[in-house]
Amino acid sequence: MNNKLEKLHQEAQSVRLSTSEKAVMHASIMERVHAGAASQKEGGAPRQTPGLFFYFANPQFAMSFAALFVVVLGGGTVFAAQGSLPGDPLYALKTGVSEPIQGALAFSVESKINYHAQMAQTRLEEAEVLASQNRLDAKAGAQIESNLDTHLAERQALVGKLEEQRPGVTFAASAKYDTQITAHGDVLVQLGAESSSSTTREYSNTIAMRVRTSGNSYGYNARGANTIAMAKAPAPMAMSLTGVAQEDSSSTTEDAHIEMESPSTDDKKVDTAEQSAHMKSAMKLGTKATTSLEALRVSAQKMKDVDESTQARLDSRFAKIESLIAEGNAAIETQDFDVAKDSFNEALDRSVTLSTFISANLKFNHGILGNLLGNDSRWGNDEGE
Repeated sequence: MNNKLEKLHQEAQSVRLSTSEKAVMHASIMERVHAGAASQKEGGAPRQTPGLFFYFANPQFAMSFAALFVVVLGGGTVFAAQGSLPGDPLYALKTGVSEPIQGALAFSVESKINYHAQMAQTRLEEAEVLASQNRLDAKAGAQIESNLDTHLAERQALVGKLEEQRPGVTFAASAKYDTQITAHGDVLVQLGAESSSSTTREYSNTIAMRVRTSGNSYGYNARGANTIAMAKAPAPMAMSLTGVAQEDSSSTTEDAHIEMESPSTDDKKVDTAEQSAHMKSAMKLGTKATTSLEALRVSAQKMKDVDESTQARLDSRFAKIESLIAEGNAAIETQDFDVAKDSFNEALDRSVTLSTFISANLKFNHGILGNLLGNDSRWGNDEGE
């Protein structure tokens, strides 16, 4: 029996699909994907037999099917599809098969939120590449915009679900994606403005508008200013833990003499534990902000031929981030941990935005950074601060 199993195993390892066989299976998979999407769009009744995404939606089958698709389609094909753009032959594989598999493997609400944020960011990065090449035409623009809207809406709904499940508790990764998505929208607008194609300019602005009006375009700002000119109202960064009620300074002298019961030993222990937890949380956030700034400086050093005006703006941004980190550290010393977190969060938000701008400058051209910094008024005039 063991010999038979070993022989069967060896034969299985030698099995290879031909190019034509892979093409047939790929076509079959894509037919199911498109049929399922069309059925949902038209409001059709679901199939009686388990469809392809029935298996993706169940953790019991998801990993097996993900592995199967990689084998069937070929690891190289799946990898190559990741860099495809609208209009490329492999783009349908990327958005119709590969990305849905990633989404199916995100089981928690937090991981699903991050998945949709990642997909939204990917769509914006695709639009940036096309805009830089004057190729963001009506077909590609509409395709990206539709997919972007879907992921932003799904993400927003999941954020609402998370807030209902755990009121007052959010997480840092969501805030980072908010800032990155907003910054990519800014990059896209700038690339569109520099394009010689009127269609590219039109769709660059249209897609960026979707980001700005989606409710996902707010970064954290402790000072309460709008993060972007088109935003209707600011929203706090997801990792902010501020909001502790302040004592009412209008209490009367008559109220002042009221005797309060002394806290018990257990209450003191609880207060000490909470204070310690707040301190550790603030210090961890400060370390993260400092590390992010260091990484940002390394990225900035890769840029060449930066003009004096852009360098001055860049130095001002670095100085502001450093001052925010210093403010946070000083607040820790005075045990004002909420203020410390505010400062560190704002430092992180600025670092993420600046990192996105520097990456765009390295990726596309050496002049875009100056325009991005010059048009970025979300935090006021840093040069004058």
